[in-house]
Amino acid sequence: MLQRDSHLSLFAPMYTLGLHPVYVLPDYSSELGVALGVSPNHLTQVLDAHPDVKAVCLTYPNYFGVASDVTGCSRVIRERNIPLFIDSAHGSHFPFHTGLPPPASVVGADIVTHSLHKTCSALEQSSLALFSAEPLFQQFYKAVNTIGCPVPDPLNKSLRENYRT
Repeated sequence: MLQRDSHLSLFAPMYTLGLHPVYVLPDYSSELGVALGVSPNHLTQVLDAHPDVKAVCLTYPNYFGVASDVTGCSRVIRERNIPLFIDSAHGSHFPFHTGLPPPASVVGADIVTHSLHKTCSALEQSSLALFSAEPLFQQFYKAVNTIGCPVPDPLNKSLRENYRT
């Protein structure tokens, strides 16, 4: 199951691997004009309608900074024993202040990804993948090394080129 407003980088592997995800639409605020994320109740309805879901991928917070009830969503998913992947590209800074929403890494996700260049310091596009179990890491490592990383690295290339001269 994939949140419909997920980052494009999640759709590309789905297409490449021939997967057909079940999409879950985030709630929407017409007053604010932004997506609000997925609620536990909505997630329950979609999972009830699609009991064959093998994994769930949620975005927390979303592109607009809205942090939905990912703790409640995690509880719903844990009750069904389904792996949870959280794209927390815009939430890398959550662990650093108690006044911010809880970080994705403490709500029971199996894999959490962070894009440090979006909300923390990084020289270039820098990301982290945090795993709750070794087997998931091995599967992820194999997939990444098979597919590769399409993001060019101009800073490192420039450093290598200048170092040679």
